[in-house]
Amino acid sequence: MDIRQLRYFTTIVQEGNISNAAKALNMSQPPLSTQIRLLEEELGCGLFDRNTRHIRLTGAGEILYERANAILDLLSDTRTELNDYKKGLSGTIRIGIVSSVGSTDFTRWIMDFHGRYPDIRYALTEGNTYDLVGRTRSSQIDLALVRTPFSAPDLAFVPLKEETLVAIGRDSFYRPPFSPEISLQELAHAPLITYRRWETILRNAFQTEGVSPDFICINDDARTTVYLAGAGLGVGIVPASVVPLAFPAPVTIRPVSNTSLATGISMIYRKEAYLPAVARLFIDFTASRNGT
Repeated sequence: MDIRQLRYFTTIVQEGNISNAAKALNMSQPPLSTQIRLLEEELGCGLFDRNTRHIRLTGAGEILYERANAILDLLSDTRTELNDYKKGLSGTIRIGIVSSVGSTDFTRWIMDFHGRYPDIRYALTEGNTYDLVGRTRSSQIDLALVRTPFSAPDLAFVPLKEETLVAIGRDSFYRPPFSPEISLQELAHAPLITYRRWETILRNAFQTEGVSPDFICINDDARTTVYLAGAGLGVGIVPASVVPLAFPAPVTIRPVSNTSLATGISMIYRKEAYLPAVARLFIDFTASRNGT
């Protein structure tokens, strides 16, 4: 049994029959059939149920298919890792970023990292937390900077920063007397702006407090929330780290007093999959700079 035979075997399973597999492998069908027969003879058991019109694995075939995929994945990862080793500290990191992080904290983190490792390049993908969780799972990106809360127990999770939500808006939307913080009861009287990431969480928090919010605008981006609040549409509710995005405008920024609405910035990546050396370097560097 060798790597070539394992690749032939998995291709037949994936393509559904030997004819399609032969085309995918750019070879004729008889040599492919011969290699599978030799593999079965070496293993001493049949891998396919030949009494059906379609490809169906035997019990032994199912075991081998699972093991063969693991072996081929390990081989691919090893080649990639050795290629990374030959290149040294260079290459490209594929990073996913939520909008409320990409324009603030991430800028500082990536500049610190770039100052230490100037030969590394970056391919950035922006999206919401749930989109980036999916892209991380499917290996479209190496890692992602996302916001809690979310559920992804299958991914590795590195907490980087905890913070509160803040309200940002013109004084005319706030009821006097003003206090440093603002409650959900007070916010319920203002036209509110937020992005979809927080809509359900905020509605549930308001419901728990026994009040009904007035959302004048729901959008897809923290930056849009800040800009509309600055323009005077209403009171925006965003994570505290988004505040630096606010352009000069007559707005007041007040922390939301409800502690259950705390949020965090976390880094996620696949637990078992191979990570390029440069991606691992970014994870370790960023985590150490943020005390984790």
